[in-house]
Amino acid sequence: ERFRRQPEAAMVVLTLASPCGKPFGKVYWGGRHQAWGWGNPLGKLHKQAVQVLESSGWRRVDETDDSIVPAFCWPTRKAGDFLASGGADAALSLVRPFPQEFTQRLDDKSELAAHLSAAGFAGVLPPTWLADDFMAAELCGDNEEDIWFVKHNLGVKGNGVHVFAGSGAVKSRLEELGPRGRHTFIVQRGVAPPDLHEGRKWMLRAHALLHCSGAGGARAYCHSDMVVIDHGQLYTEQPHVRAAHISSAGNPKNWPKPYLLECEPTARQVRALMEQTFAAVWQFLPPRPFTPPESELCQVLGFDFAADAHGRCWLLEVNNYPAIASGTMEHVDTSVYTNLVRDVLQLVVLPRLDGIPPVLGGFVELHVEGATGAPPS
Repeated sequence: ERFRRQPEAAMVVLTLASPCGKPFGKVYWGGRHQAWGWGNPLGKLHKQAVQVLESSGWRRVDETDDSIVPAFCWPTRKAGDFLASGGADAALSLVRPFPQEFTQRLDDKSELAAHLSAAGFAGVLPPTWLADDFMAAELCGDNEEDIWFVKHNLGVKGNGVHVFAGSGAVKSRLEELGPRGRHTFIVQRGVAPPDLHEGRKWMLRAHALLHCSGAGGARAYCHSDMVVIDHGQLYTEQPHVRAAHISSAGNPKNWPKPYLLECEPTARQVRALMEQTFAAVWQFLPPRPFTPPESELCQVLGFDFAADAHGRCWLLEVNNYPAIASGTMEHVDTSVYTNLVRDVLQLVVLPRLDGIPPVLGGFVELHVEGATGAPPS
C-alpha cells in the first residue's frame, strides 16, 4: 500500500478561451511545442520553483498536446517572443512576458544609455559612450590608471566584457576592432574608487517586476531580497586580473558565498535608480488593449549595481531574462529564487487565474511616475 501510485492531479482549465479558441490552463511542457513552436513555458524556472507552481495546480503535458494553452509563461529568451496585441488566432498565454522589442530597450546597453540620457537620468549609469562616440570624445581628467570597461551591447555572463587601464588602451583596442567590429560595443568608466567588502569589489543583483494589465495600467515593483555577490579576487587596479573587476569572472570555486543586502539606505538608492530607469522607457510600454483583452504582461528583470567608496550606487546593466538559480546565479541560495517566484505567483499570476486578492510578499511598489533626475541619497 505504501508504494501504490498516487492518482494524477486533474488538469486545471480556465473558462476563458485563448484567441485561437483553445481554453487556458495551468500547464507546461518540456522542449519545444510541435504545433505552436514555443519552448518550455516555464523554462526559466528552477526545479523548486516549478514545484511551487505544481502545488498550485500546474501540470506537465506532452509537447504535442494542443488542446490547452498555458495560462502563464515564464520562458527563456529563446523560447519565444510574444506579442502584446494582434494575432487574432494566436496561441498566447493569458499572463506572459513583454514583447522583446520593449524589454530590449533596457537589456541593450546602448539603448538603455540613450533612453536614460534623453530622460535626464544620465547619472544613473557611470559615464557611458557608444564605441564610435568614445573614439571622438575629448576626455578631461583621465589618467592611465583609471579602469574602463568595453562591453558588448548584449553580452552575457561576463563574456562580452573587457577591462582596460586608461582611455588610451581602450581607444587602441577599438581602433583594432575597426568600425564594423566595434559598433556593437559600449565603453563605460569604472566606478571609482570602488566600495570594497573584505578587500573585494561587489555587485548587487536586484529583481524588479514589471506588470501591465488591461484594467489596472502599469506598475513596477522591486523585491526586497537583494543579492550581494563579492568578486572572485581581491581588488587590484591591474586590468588583467579579470575576477577582481568582473563578478562572473574567474574560477567559481573561488567565489565567495553570495548573501542578502542588509543596508536599507543602499536598498533605497537601488529602488530610486530603478524608478528612474523605468521612467526613461515608460512611454514605450505596449499600448492596450492586449490580445485577448483580459491578458496581462508580467516580467521579472535583473538590475545589476555597483557602489563607490562614498556609498553612491550606480546601475551597471539590466537583464530582461535574468538567471534564476542558474548560470551566473547558480551559487546563490536557491531559496532566494523560490521565494521570488512564489511572490510573483501571489502578486500577479494567481490573482489573475484564480481570482484571489494580490499579496505583495517581498515586493515593494515603485513610484515610477514620480521619479526625478536628482541623484538618490
